Amino acid sequence: MLAQLLRQNGCSRVTIAAPGGLKMDLAKQLEAADHYVELSRSNAAPQLEQIKQDHPHGFDIVIEATGSVRLLEDAINYCRRGGTLVVYGYDRLLPRQQQA
Repeated sequence: MLAQLLRQNGCSRVTIAAPGGLKMDLAKQLEAADHYVELSRSNAAPQLEQIKQDHPHGFDIVIEATGSVRLLEDAINYCRRGGTLVVYGYDRLLPRQQQA
């Protein structure tokens, strides 16, 4: 999991914001983060606004790994000034590299 990699590589505080479910439950069991925000699948706006209120200066690193264009466009708003936005994922539509 990305959160575990962050923690193993020196991140002192990790927050996971994701819908509840198997992945969130696993993250909690593994104690992958310091703080968990379960986002509503139907309307995450209240939870996302609470994150902004709780972290008014933003985060040092924000990782967007959902594949959602809407969330990607908004992710920069959670970075602190001078922070880093990481987009994690792959495009299954890109052709695979062929071996000669």
